[in-house]
Amino acid sequence: MSDRSTFTDQEWETLTFAPLWAADFVGRADEDVDRREAATTLRDLSRAYLSQEPLVREVLEEANSRFADLMARLERDPRTYEQGLEDAREVLDSKASAEEGKALKRQLLGIGVHVARSSGASGESVSEEEKERLATVAAALGISPDEIFRPQRNRD
Repeated sequence: MSDRSTFTDQEWETLTFAPLWAADFVGRADEDVDRREAATTLRDLSRAYLSQEPLVREVLEEANSRFADLMARLERDPRTYEQGLEDAREVLDSKASAEEGKALKRQLLGIGVHVARSSGASGESVSEEEKERLATVAAALGISPDEIFRPQRNRD
């Protein structure tokens, strides 16, 4: 089982940036991240405890507890959204189990989907630009585009 101690400081920072990269990249499809999109990101991060995967919980809890600091550091990070997400994929592929990596990658994509859905007038509308960005997030994470809008299984 992977946890914080499995990763170098730089790798861990990349993983804790990843939910913010996914959310911000999708949210900026229309140039700005609006209040609903920001609230959705924070809501998803605050629900980390719902994940059955310990690594997902740990990454999201840290991103939530250090949100303001991470956002400030993220703005100074020279990587593009795509490069950052590709780096997160590489870290997961090299250090986490296949199950842990898949769970975190799907969670990151799910955050992007939630942000996209929150920006529509009805709360469910996703623009073509957002769909393109979600496809970019999926590709950067090494996830099939078929999984973008695939419902998550209920976990009782």
